Amino acid sequence: MSFTLLHGIIVDLKRVIVLFLKCSANAESCEKRVNPSAWLAFLILSGCCCSTDRFDLPALSEPSNRQSDAALEDDSASLLDIDAQASELLVIRMVPASGPFVGGNQVLVRGSGFTSESRVYIGGRMVRSQDATFVDTNRLSIIVPAGEPGPSDVLVERGSDSATLEGGYTYSALYLDPASGSTAGGTLVEIIGNGTAFSEGVEVRFDSEACLDVRRFSPTRLSCRTPPMRAGAADVTVFDPASKEKPLVAEEAFLYIDTANATNGGLAGEPIEGTINVTVFDSTLGIRLQGVFVMVGDDINTPLQGLTDERGQITFSDPGLAGPVTVHAALKCFEKGSIVSFDATDVTIFLRTLIGIDPACMDFDLFEFEIPDLPEDSGRAMTTISGELVLPQRDEFYYNDWNRIPQPRDNEQRVIYIFTTQASATSLNPNPKTAEGLQRVVEGETAVANAGFPYKITSRSGGLAVYALAGIENRNKREFFPYLMGVTRDVIATPGKETNGVDILVDIPLDREFQVKLLELPQSTPEGPLRFRAQAHVDLGGQGVIVREVNGNSIDLVSKSNGDATFRFLAQPAMIDSLADGRYALLVGWYTGSDDEPPYTAMIKRGVEQSVEPLVLRKELLGLPQAVAPKDGESIPQDRILSWTADGPQPDLHIVTIEGGDGYPAWRQIVPGRLRETPIPDLGSIANLQDIAQGRVIWKVRAVRIPEFRFNQFQYDVLSSRYWTHDALNAFGIKR
Repeated sequence: MSFTLLHGIIVDLKRVIVLFLKCSANAESCEKRVNPSAWLAFLILSGCCCSTDRFDLPALSEPSNRQSDAALEDDSASLLDIDAQASELLVIRMVPASGPFVGGNQVLVRGSGFTSESRVYIGGRMVRSQDATFVDTNRLSIIVPAGEPGPSDVLVERGSDSATLEGGYTYSALYLDPASGSTAGGTLVEIIGNGTAFSEGVEVRFDSEACLDVRRFSPTRLSCRTPPMRAGAADVTVFDPASKEKPLVAEEAFLYIDTANATNGGLAGEPIEGTINVTVFDSTLGIRLQGVFVMVGDDINTPLQGLTDERGQITFSDPGLAGPVTVHAALKCFEKGSIVSFDATDVTIFLRTLIGIDPACMDFDLFEFEIPDLPEDSGRAMTTISGELVLPQRDEFYYNDWNRIPQPRDNEQRVIYIFTTQASATSLNPNPKTAEGLQRVVEGETAVANAGFPYKITSRSGGLAVYALAGIENRNKREFFPYLMGVTRDVIATPGKETNGVDILVDIPLDREFQVKLLELPQSTPEGPLRFRAQAHVDLGGQGVIVREVNGNSIDLVSKSNGDATFRFLAQPAMIDSLADGRYALLVGWYTGSDDEPPYTAMIKRGVEQSVEPLVLRKELLGLPQAVAPKDGESIPQDRILSWTADGPQPDLHIVTIEGGDGYPAWRQIVPGRLRETPIPDLGSIANLQDIAQGRVIWKVRAVRIPEFRFNQFQYDVLSSRYWTHDALNAFGIKR
């Protein structure tokens, strides 16, 4: 039931009760004066089980909720006609019903009969027209003007009509800045009083918990650091134990917020103005980490350092704290983590565990958290798809003939392979041959079923397309070249359930060509890159990407040693019929070594339309990071700052990782794309922590571009390559 409808029922119910008390002796008169909706309201509410814990029902004796008995007795309102209720102007309550004397907070006026022309007064002070918003006939949203501490009447005018809620809004003598903070506590709050006399012995409580580090600056101004508390609103009480004056109470004046982003981590909130809230999670198990050393800035002697609490949280507050800042987090047997040069109040850092990797981290009794049981992989994401392949001849009435594929020579045969689209160009599908089915159809070996040749494959689940490649295969080398293709769209594969009847009409000739040229490449390094590789896959949007790979050989991959040459992709389908909305997802890279070792730079370009003219990519690849300090073979610099340079377009993000001399991950840092340096402070003096292990240290710099990325809104999920359009990586060996 909507609240608007419920409110109408409540108003009608009040009419019934008042009239019942006033005229119970005259039943006939009462019957004439109460409209049908009121009786319906009485019947509904007298028998329903709506909880007053959820809906704050106004007391029937409140004179401010009605102007007169006549107003309550007005039978013009209808339960099902909100516009009709607008004729009765009522002010029921304010939500919230209190706030600071300075005003400026948003409040909802609840009642009935409101219009867009309604005017609101609090304590005789009119709410400015630009600060009042008409929501509906039952609600006005206002920005409260400043007022004197204590209760104030709320008046709403509508033309010549008016309604008053006596003492409906209470101004508190206390104003808090900020008015919200982390559940971890530690937020530095300034408390300003109106007409107060704060003394040296003043105490402050948030609900029943003492506010810490109370400092008095004047009789009307003090500050303290919030105690830890559960999420929600807390009352703030200021009192002097030596005084006989009543304590000052600001109801629900401070809002505790859990600032952690347990799902994606990273940065959130407004720019930093004196406070940073930090939460640290284990990136693998998703649990909050207690006792993590967290430091703001790079000075190991900074007062802005400490350990996370049992909820993995710590808050730093200082009047001079402003962005951009850097935060480092470290815990024994975890890779250190840093977010560099950001300006956001709420920080959630994910640390990767070394438990099970580093032999020194196998004693689980060292840790204060419990390791939860990981769910078993049920394989529910896999399913099977079956159907028939139909091979039409040029004569549309003659089917299942192989003659549109060239006649095979000795040691060759005509073959058809069946696949499904991948979720992305870089994701992997389950092996289609793992089911007890048929993923490879060979001429002369498979009999015709109902309409064509039967097949059955293992598939990922979800919305996808199924496609077939028909061509010539070498019997010995299993080399395959396609001549025909068939695509069936809009297949819904349900996990754990076979999707049958998915027939594929193999009738698309692969007689098109697509060409790509690279111009104005970034500067190379002495180590590489050495070769170019380009791939062009048909992208079907939400139904996935066609990645044509047979027997481990990619049909749509072209490698060259010279980037100035043209990349030619042969055996392409025309983008018509079932592929009419198809576009190319183009992957281009400049790599070192056979396994794509760094240095390399690569990109993916989506939404490329098929054209007879070559696609020219000019200055598209990111520049290769090249070490400035320390360079290969050098030691970590005394200032503990790693720096590099790169040409080409500016990336959005740098991911800097360090592998210690022991071969284990030591540090992961998130650095803005505008910077070319990052600090690695020596944390070896901190209890239970060690500096980067001595020996040959590997540090890597990865530059990344991400569409619509904002660094101060960074989240860890963007560290997955599926979000990247560009990627450049280099690695450097140094000494410690």
